[in-house]
Amino acid sequence: MIKYKIQALSIYEQGHYRDGQEDNIFPAHGKATDADRLYMVCDGMGGHDAGEVASQAVCEAMSQSILAATAHGEHFTDDVLNEALTEAFDLLDQRDPHPESTKKMGTTMTLVMFHGDGVTMAHIGDSRIYQLRPTADGKVEIRFKSEDHSLVNDLLKVGELTPEEAKTFPRKNVITRAMQANMERRSKADIHHTTDVKAGDYFYLCSDGMLENATDDNICYMIGKPGATDEEKINMLRGNAEDNRDNHSAYLIHVLEVEAETTPVMTQEKVEIPVPHKTTPDTTPALTQEKAEIPVPHKTSVAETMQQPLPEIKPRKNYLWIVLLVAAAAAACLWYFTRKPSTPPADPTEQKQQSHDDEKPLSNTYGGKHVNEGRKIKDEGGKAEADEGGKTENEEASTTVDAAPTAPVQPVSLPTPGKPATNDAATKPEAEAEAVSNEDAAQTTANEVVESNEDQVRRLTRDRNRRNNDAH
Repeated sequence: MIKYKIQALSIYEQGHYRDGQEDNIFPAHGKATDADRLYMVCDGMGGHDAGEVASQAVCEAMSQSILAATAHGEHFTDDVLNEALTEAFDLLDQRDPHPESTKKMGTTMTLVMFHGDGVTMAHIGDSRIYQLRPTADGKVEIRFKSEDHSLVNDLLKVGELTPEEAKTFPRKNVITRAMQANMERRSKADIHHTTDVKAGDYFYLCSDGMLENATDDNICYMIGKPGATDEEKINMLRGNAEDNRDNHSAYLIHVLEVEAETTPVMTQEKVEIPVPHKTTPDTTPALTQEKAEIPVPHKTSVAETMQQPLPEIKPRKNYLWIVLLVAAAAAACLWYFTRKPSTPPADPTEQKQQSHDDEKPLSNTYGGKHVNEGRKIKDEGGKAEADEGGKTENEEASTTVDAAPTAPVQPVSLPTPGKPATNDAATKPEAEAEAVSNEDAAQTTANEVVESNEDQVRRLTRDRNRRNNDAH
């Protein structure tokens, strides 16, 4: 929030060739106080009907609107300014004495508003605003100068006129923007904001009548004259416009002091709060101290990371050689138990005992199959096809027959289907045969199973006798 101490002086005079005063200023001439912060100068359009009505209506409507808004604590913004302009246009429409006339009443407008956020300047038309700053060497610096909305200024910008030609241009009083009543398109104001305001600055608002015999250099000289008081400066400005043909009005506002309100305690608190929801030392001092000492988790510098020893890399254990050894041992065991003797033993008793031992059936049941671990004999004729197109596979059967070399072949009692073949209990033949059929063998007939078993027994007996003869 910025506070100002200012002093404002005004000029409000009628020109030598004017029948009436069409300018209006706010506050009224001689009524300004040190508490005022809003200043306006409006120049009614001479030659138009009721120019003085237009300038007075704009000063009245805008001042009332702005002061009412700021009195309720509202900050002065562009929205407040534009609302004041709208109310001023509405009042112009109401007070227009000739709504149907093509020659509409109108006025220029200049405004300076000091507020807590800085200074706002706005204007419409060719009335002008200056911000002037005296320097230590006795000169005056123009910090801001409004741009006239006039025909001569437009010609100057495009290079059609030189500054010397503009002084004597016959249509220099024609303006390109004004506040007029009952217009289809309302003019907009040029707005300028500044916070660069220092003690000693001057704000000078004036109608174009004050510029009739004055230049920027003249204005800077009079306002920056060393040792002159504000009253002497305003008198110099008034004396320079003494012979003017046009009405001339002005406000000279001197900024004596600029004070920016600060709240150091609140500002300090905001700076010291590192994290939201931090408890104060008065409430939980231990917790506050503990939180202050807790380091950021997992936070390490690059140098610390480089200095830390690398983790020990343990060699992977290779179990492949163990697997190979186990496989070799298993292969050796398998070969040992399945090998056949190359020559028969010399002793007949040992031969017979060996024959008995070799021919004992060593069977194991796995998945419905009987496997002779000693010798495997595949039944090539154990396959039969079912009548309905299905296939019945007579799985491999291994039969080990143990008999004396000279003993005759004893008859074998054939089992019913699904049961292994056994010898008669009284005779107890030395050869025993086993037959196993899979689950699909149940679909074959009993006769086919019997014939298959008989052929099998005869073939096995014949093979056994041949081996015995070869052995002898």
